[in-house]
This record gives sequence, C-alpha cells and structure tokens, in this order.
Amino acid sequence: MKLRKEKRKNKRVKMNAKNCLCTYLDFNSFRLTEQDLATVGGGRTNLAANYVFRLKHNNVGKYMSVVAIYGIDIMHYSNDDKISAFNAFGSATQLLDLPHKYIFSHKKPDLSRQREFLEYKKTQTQHPFTRAMLDKKLRQIDDLERTHRSNLAYMFVYANDIDMLYAAVEQYCNAFSDTSMALCNFDTTISFMRTLLSFSDYENRDIDYQNINAYVLPDTVKFGQNYFKVNNTYVTSVVIKSFPALLAPLALTRLVSQKYSDIVSMWDVCTAARDDVQEQLKQSMDELNSRWAIRLGMADNIDTQTELAKIQEIYNSVVNGAENMVYMTLRFYIFNKDLSALKKRVAVVQKELATNNGLRSYVPENQMFTEFTRLIVEGNNIQTPMPIYDTYAKEFPFYYQEHIDDNGLFMGYTQTNGLVFLDSFLRNRYRSSYDMILCGVKGGGKSVTLKLMVQNQLIIGNKVFAIDIEGEYKDLAMMYDGQVITMDRRAFINPLQIRTVIDWQSENKLDEENDDDTQQQLLSKESAIETNFISEISRICTFMYQYVPTMTYDVMTAFRTALVETYQKKGITKYTDVNSLSPENFPIFSDVVDVIMSKISSGTLSADEITLYKTLLMYVKELSVSGAYGTMFDSHTNIEINNSNLIVFNVKALSEMDESVYNAQLFNILSLMWSEVCKNVAHNNNLVNLLDRRRVICLIDEAHRFINTKNTLCTDFILKLERRSRKYDAGLWYATQSILDFMPSDTGESVDTVKKIFQLVQYKFLLKQSSDSIEILHNIFGQFTMSELYATDNFEAGEMLLSLGSGKNKIHCKNAATECDLMYIGNSQDRDEIVDSIFNRMYLLNWSPQNLADEMYRSEQKTQEFIETFTREVIEYFGFKLTDSEYLYLTVNRLVKNLAKRFGDKYNVRKW
Repeated sequence: MKLRKEKRKNKRVKMNAKNCLCTYLDFNSFRLTEQDLATVGGGRTNLAANYVFRLKHNNVGKYMSVVAIYGIDIMHYSNDDKISAFNAFGSATQLLDLPHKYIFSHKKPDLSRQREFLEYKKTQTQHPFTRAMLDKKLRQIDDLERTHRSNLAYMFVYANDIDMLYAAVEQYCNAFSDTSMALCNFDTTISFMRTLLSFSDYENRDIDYQNINAYVLPDTVKFGQNYFKVNNTYVTSVVIKSFPALLAPLALTRLVSQKYSDIVSMWDVCTAARDDVQEQLKQSMDELNSRWAIRLGMADNIDTQTELAKIQEIYNSVVNGAENMVYMTLRFYIFNKDLSALKKRVAVVQKELATNNGLRSYVPENQMFTEFTRLIVEGNNIQTPMPIYDTYAKEFPFYYQEHIDDNGLFMGYTQTNGLVFLDSFLRNRYRSSYDMILCGVKGGGKSVTLKLMVQNQLIIGNKVFAIDIEGEYKDLAMMYDGQVITMDRRAFINPLQIRTVIDWQSENKLDEENDDDTQQQLLSKESAIETNFISEISRICTFMYQYVPTMTYDVMTAFRTALVETYQKKGITKYTDVNSLSPENFPIFSDVVDVIMSKISSGTLSADEITLYKTLLMYVKELSVSGAYGTMFDSHTNIEINNSNLIVFNVKALSEMDESVYNAQLFNILSLMWSEVCKNVAHNNNLVNLLDRRRVICLIDEAHRFINTKNTLCTDFILKLERRSRKYDAGLWYATQSILDFMPSDTGESVDTVKKIFQLVQYKFLLKQSSDSIEILHNIFGQFTMSELYATDNFEAGEMLLSLGSGKNKIHCKNAATECDLMYIGNSQDRDEIVDSIFNRMYLLNWSPQNLADEMYRSEQKTQEFIETFTREVIEYFGFKLTDSEYLYLTVNRLVKNLAKRFGDKYNVRKW
C-alpha cells in the first residue's frame, strides 16, 4: 500500500470539526429527552436515562448504549473452561441480536477521582510520614496517567427502540458467567468517545453539557485519499477483507490483546436472520455439489468433500436452532504523528496480518471520511459470515483485566498489565459488605500483601485492629505511631467485663437488602441494652467453650446461672447501661468461684446439681487466682486502647501455651476488638463531609483458630459479627495459610456454617496454593474455575486471584510492594538485600570494591560520614526526606551500619 503524500492538496479535504462534522456526528442531543423517556416501559426509565443515548448520524437518530467489558484470563484456561466461556459468548451474541461493535483502544486512565480523594485526605492529617506517603501516592498517579495505557474492551450497541436496546443489553450481560461488565454512564461514554475520535489523550477537563460537540469532536480533521489527519495525528484504516478458511480459536483474541499503543482494533458485528442463513448455506452446498460433479484432482475432491461436510454440519445446527451466523467486519485504525512513519507502520501491520494470521487486508481509497465516522457509527461493510458457536465465539476477545474504584488506592497490576485500584469499603449493587479472606501458603506473599492493604487503610485515616500471631506488625506500627499491646502475663483483658457491642442506632440502619433476614422491628435504646447483656453472656459462654471444649451442656447451663447471679451481686442486670461503669465495677473469675462455692454449700441443691457445680468449680478455679491461669484471666482489664489508627495485639508469647488456653485468649482479644469497633459509630455520627467517614478493620491472622468445623460456637460467633459488621462501617479480614485449616474435608455438620461465612465474605484473595487443596477451594469458592485454581500452584510471591463478589467480578493480579515498603513490612533478608542493591548501584559502579573499602575506613570520621551520607541517600532514593519518619531513619541507619561492617570485614579494612 502506498500512502499519498500530504503535499497533494487536491487529494484531501480539510474540515473544521466544530462547524462541519456535527452535521454528520451530532452529540448535542446525545442525552435522552423527556419525550424519549416517555416511551420507556416499566421501571427502566431511570436506567435508560443514565445508560441509553441518542446519536445523530447524517441527521438520523439512533439509540445506543456503551458497555465496558472486563476480561478473563482465558489464555490459561483448560479446554473445558474455554468451551464454557465460548458458549457464554455465543449465547450472549445470539441474545443481543442487534448491530454492535467492539473497540479495543489504548487510552490513558482517568485517575482524577483517585487524585482528588488523596488530596483531600492529605488535608486531614498532620502525621509527617502519612503526608509523605500520600504525596508519593499522588506522584504515582501522575506517573500512571502519563505512562500507562488501558486496553479495556468497549461495546457500542445500536437500536431504533429504547426498550429493545436495554433489554437486549441486559440479556447480553447476564449471559456471561465469568466476564464482568459495566454499563457506561453519560460522562464516561462522552469522555471515551472524545479520546477515541482524537487518537490522543486530552487533558482532563469538565464537560460542557450545553455544547457536547465542542467537547467530543476534534478541532480539525483533514481527509486525504488513504489517510485522515485528526489535529496533529495521521490516521489510516486497515480493513480485513478475507479470513483464512480455518480460523484457529483465540487467534483474533491474541491479535486485539497485543499492547500496540498506535492501533485501535474494532469489530463490527450483526446477527444474521436464520432464514437468510439457511438459504445461503443451501446455495453453498449446491455449489460444492456442482464442484464435486466436475472431475478434479484427488486433493481437490478431498477438500471439497471436507468443506461440504462442514457446511452440512453447520446447516443442521442452524435448522435445529443450535447455531446461527454473524456478519463481521474487522478493522484496525493505525495512527502516528509522522506520515512517513505511518506508511511504514501500515506496511508492517499488513504483512504481519497476512503472514501470522492469514488475514488479507486493504486500505480503503477515497473513503476516509466514512472510515472516520465508523469509529462511532455502525461500520459493518465487509460482513464476513461466521458461524457463531463453530467459529466466532471461539475468538473470545475479552482478555484485558483492570479494576479501578473511584476512591481506591493503587494495589498492583493484573496479569494483562491493567491497573488495580481497590476500595474495599465501596458499596454498590455488586459489593454489599467489607469483609475479606486472604489465603496463601508460606512464601506466597500473604504477609506482605496484608500489610500493604493495612498501610493503604492507615494513610487514608481508617483504623485497624490486628491480632499479630508472629510479632511481625511492630515495624508497621512504629512507622504510623501505632499501639502494640504485648499479650503477656502483665496484660489483662477481663473476659467477664461486659462491653457495648450492640448500638441501637447502628442496628436500626436498615440496609437496602437486610442480609438474609426479614425486616425486623426497630430497637429502642432500652431493648438494645437488654439484647447487649444477653449477647455478652453468650459471648462469655463461648469463651468458656474455647477453654473447655468438652464442657457439657448441663455444666454450661450451671455456669450461665452462676454468672448471672455474680453480676447481680455486683449490681449489674440486663437493664444496666454498662457504658457508665469502669473496669473495676465488673466481676472477675474469683467472684464466680465464690458464688459457685456458696451455691454448693447452701444446702438447696440436689445431689446431681452439686455434682454439676463441683465440676464447674474445677474448671472456673483454673481461671481464678488460685488456678494455673489466674494470672492471665482473673483480673480487671488494664489495657487502654489509645487513639492510634493501628492497634496491634502481639500474641506471640501465648503460642507456647496449651491450645485451649491460647484459643480462649485469642477469642478474648477478638471480643475486645469488636467492642472497640462498635465505638466507631460515635466517630461517624454527624459527619459534614462523607469522605471523613472512618472505617475499621479487624485483621485476624490464623483465622482458622476461630473458624473451623470443630469449633462450632466460635464459628457461629464470627458469623454473627460478619452479618453486622457493615452497619458499624467495619470489615473483618481473615488470613490463613491453607483452606484445609478451616475444613479438612468437605463434609460434616459444621461445614455449612463455615461455607456461609465464606459466602458472606465479599473479597477473596487466593495467593499461592498447594495442589491438595484445589478441590475443596473449588467447592467453597465456586467463582474461580478449576483452571484458575490449578494455576495458583505456580504463583509467584504476591501473585493472586482476587474475587470481588460474584463469579464475574474477579481478576488475576500481583501486588506492587516497593523497596521502601519492604523496609518495614518485609523480613530482615528483604531489608538487607534492598540496601545492598542500592549500595551496588550507587557506589560499586564507579569504584573498585577495595578502593571504596579503603576510603570508607580511612578514618573513623570517614566511616561515620559514609553511614550518614548513605542513610540519607537511601531515604531520598525511596522518595522521602529525613524528617518524614524517625523510625525509617533509624531502620535504614542500622542497616547501613551493618552493611559497612560486612563490607569492611570482607575487604579486611575495618578497624573500629
């Protein structure tokens, strides 16, 4: 192909888009009018107003909707899973039955909302490192907007009737079991069309709703014989005129998923009428039969016979209603700032299409104005016929994945290089709660991923409570001035202290969907106090079951009776408002022992009752001052939770205790955490700015100690918390190494409760898994295919499957921990390797190691100068100042000192 040179003035037409193009593409009437909406039936009026538009082309109006389509990792699917995806795509295409086009462009991500959110959060904190982290996040957003390109698929659907359009699009979206889709609203659609028509990334600006044409259409367009120029960008169209006889599955998918920043791929598709398809197939069979009658060579006869058998198979499927045809036009818009470079690029693309894919193409001559308008309007001029299920559906084109929440923070990249900005507290029709489970074997990156997500919550002002099993959250707490509570024999949490865990105002928040329960009557303050008392008695009984899992029902009943009597002796009843009481006002286990002994000696009990209470006394005494664990449980609470945003309960010292004692204290801590969560209600009352709403996270590591098929009472307790957490703006985050820790098998009485907890959990993070857990994982997390789950066995550290709810809302991604992050959320090996790597880059590229060692240790002053200088260089390399974090400075300084010692020893120069 030869592109005409720009200097041939007679071969191009210059148009001012603002004045001329609007005659052919008019967006000023893009939003539906009241008259349009009056024709919409049922309850679709509001939906149509937001997601249906009217496009005028050549002064003829047509309705359209735009759908953003998020891909799946189909390249790594098994054959069975691929077939399932192909069939869903085929069914969706048949159900749509309207002209439509798919667009695969490379547009700059619009992260303006994320930027505005972080900028506001920066105004609300004075913590130096938090402000520095927010600045770093803002710089990251700037870099991503400048360098990143999104390859998300968009679908334009056209119709002459609003109801028909919306119903068809709805059916199309529902037909997919794996693929997530989102109808685009007015602003998103207009912004996308603006980018599409300009072939460049405009700076973000407000939409002029009074003159949409001025916003969408480019300033100038020049049309030549075989190119057009939009503003300062040259563009041409390469159209596929013929496909190979046999198109390999996913061949076109690979084509459109390639990351070409200078190509916009477009599929125009329409479904054929079944009668027309049958007639065309009959003609093809007649033609092949005629060819068969002619004496041909052996090879030609075999080819003809094979082709005839194939068409007969398709014909039978069409007649039986199992198959149909689509007509398709595939084109590529190639663009460049330089006309000569464009010419070379077009030649390369056409050669690649022919050589690698068997696609014959051409550049339309004297049709560039039409090709320009086909960016927006229907452009199915070639109409290559394809059987839907036999061929077309197997070119499933939705591969690119990304996930961007408006108030989300950057988490990492998908496997297709899409951005992941996650807001785990977003509420919409698909995401109704804030709970999360994260599962990954040792070395799979679970710990780093959790800490990154905790850090994201801290820098936007949310509060996190963490049960720290291994003592690994101390560094993160020190960076953000958090509170670390070491649970040893000096730290007391009185299990018998009644706390407010039911706030009557929060409980009366009627969600749009009332969980799985029917609507209940509103709680009064008095009834909430009574309900809270009963709930806390139940919680204390569950604590006892953690300590004595074999306790019988009768003994537990006796304990409950003695417990209530103990409270009464302290003046506490079910009508007492415990908010006015101090920790010293509550009983301890020694008080319960006194009540039990009093009942035994009262002479009012039967022999069987005395036996019960003596058994109970044996258990409770162990928790009192005279027992083995009195120093842990028989005292008033002396822990004070401060106002820090990160509260860490370090329970490493408890790990050597008996499992029952360990589990009882973990449950005790969880109960305290939940009571602190309930206090968040007061913080969020009467907010002026909704962005100031504070969320709370309870992070439970080794969650299988609370949730498992053997510990039914604690599992039920967790389920109740999960049902209520969102009313308190809270999320429960569970972490474990293996799903088998929760339920070793898939059968048993308590399995349904465990499964229910996992079903209610909104976010599922699956990092590297062991192959022996795949079957159970699939039974619990059915939204992931077997192909996806088997792939987890080979995941790298930090690589994960993330489900955001239904089977459609899932991505394959990897966290993006920076070197600076790993200085306080990684392990000691991470820190040493990072400092060594920076040292090698900054010094050993310009110095010989021996000379550098000699210079470093020439004097003690030189050594100190190096340590201070390199400490500052490392911190600045991370993007911070020395004053941003004293703890970061001390951490880096310590690592640099160790490096200097190792380096001096290695080259035998260290003298001090």
